[in-house]
Amino acid sequence: AMEESGADTVIVGLGSNDGGVNGLSLGQTERFEDMYETFVRGFGEQPETRRVMMTSVMYRGNDGFSPLSNIATPTCTRPMQKRVAARLTAENPEKYIFTDLGALTLGAATDGSLLSSDLLHTDAEGYGIYAGVIYDALFNGVREVEAFEMTDIYLSASGREGGAGTKDDPTSSIKAALYRAAPNATLHVVGKYTLPSYLVTPMDFEKLTVVGEGEGAALLTQSNVMQLHSDVVFDNILLDARDASGNSKVLYIACNYHSVTLGEGVTTGAKTVLMAGSLVYSADSSTKYYTTASSVSSDRDCTITLLGSSFARVVGGNFRWHADAPIGAYSGSLTLNIGAGVKVADNIRNAICGENYLTGSITANVDAWTAGSPLREYAPYTALDGVTFDASRNTGSVALNLGEGVSPDVRLAYDFDGDGTVDLRDALCLLRYTLNGFDAAKSDNFFGRKTASLSDVIALLGRLAK
Repeated sequence: AMEESGADTVIVGLGSNDGGVNGLSLGQTERFEDMYETFVRGFGEQPETRRVMMTSVMYRGNDGFSPLSNIATPTCTRPMQKRVAARLTAENPEKYIFTDLGALTLGAATDGSLLSSDLLHTDAEGYGIYAGVIYDALFNGVREVEAFEMTDIYLSASGREGGAGTKDDPTSSIKAALYRAAPNATLHVVGKYTLPSYLVTPMDFEKLTVVGEGEGAALLTQSNVMQLHSDVVFDNILLDARDASGNSKVLYIACNYHSVTLGEGVTTGAKTVLMAGSLVYSADSSTKYYTTASSVSSDRDCTITLLGSSFARVVGGNFRWHADAPIGAYSGSLTLNIGAGVKVADNIRNAICGENYLTGSITANVDAWTAGSPLREYAPYTALDGVTFDASRNTGSVALNLGEGVSPDVRLAYDFDGDGTVDLRDALCLLRYTLNGFDAAKSDNFFGRKTASLSDVIALLGRLAK
């Protein structure tokens, strides 16, 4: 198709149906960006092509159909398109141009004049609006909306979809709100607001602050995941996952190695699992859950601060969802602060470092913990299907600072004799286990694994020699 197009100008409008995939896993986000850039470049490299105009994805209104695609449109797909456009326009500004079609058509989409009755596709009137925007972009240079971004946006289920996003005229659409959010914005949630799918915060932001207005503010999802793709601060709000009957269910909050604060005014459901890193799905590239080790690895310095709330589990790294999930690596500097107002349930999988290799550092400052409840230095690994775990790749460091009177059952990796330190005696124990096998209790101090090799013993001796 590229070779046969013969076009002087190519307009690329893609991505509306892809949010349900690239908004689901970081591996799919990574792959989609690569495919999108390759596609655009393919047209740009045709000898007859003078210009390629990339456009951002337009608003999707029907939350009864693929609601994850709908929220990932402004939070994942549009930022990805902007990243690709920034690279290509910097490379060749005469050939590549970018039009923020999503912003230019947002008003028409939310006031009912752009989309057909399915609230996904344009109707006859909408095509006229679309054509006018494209014409103005190509021939009049109108490619963005002036003063489009807002630093304070009000969201209310009782507002209007096309609301201005102000205190007096809140929008009822979190999608519209996140289209308009500035890189450092505050989302004011009025009353109880329920999403039909994941909460996905925008990529490439400086910080998003989510604050509840008054009493009873809640941000709920009927799914079970909150994917945070930027620094986020929550305060004065209830965060939870609810089923169709309104019952609380497991909620996974993935910080993706961004700095995240849950303030003293935050309440979470008792089944909430918070991870400093990422939800790691499957290495199977044929599924929508496709994840790569690189996509769930990070060198970003970050701070996770929990000042209130209750958690079923807290882990300072990745959470592997499937048995074939790849193992990422964290090489930055992470600070995990657990304040005195926090309650963490007695969970055998609570850990300072998650199911990822640590080549950087983690400092955990813990001012609240159930006495005698396990707190592992490294999380035990779940099933490994086609995935090889190499303990020697953990070359980083973990520091634990306990507040006065805080007394968890600290489980150090390699502390086989249980004396609270790792020394030559433990290396000799590991050698014995390598030759004779583990028992279940000792595997608890070796990342949950029941086998070890001589290379693991050598790696531990190298660690002790430092």
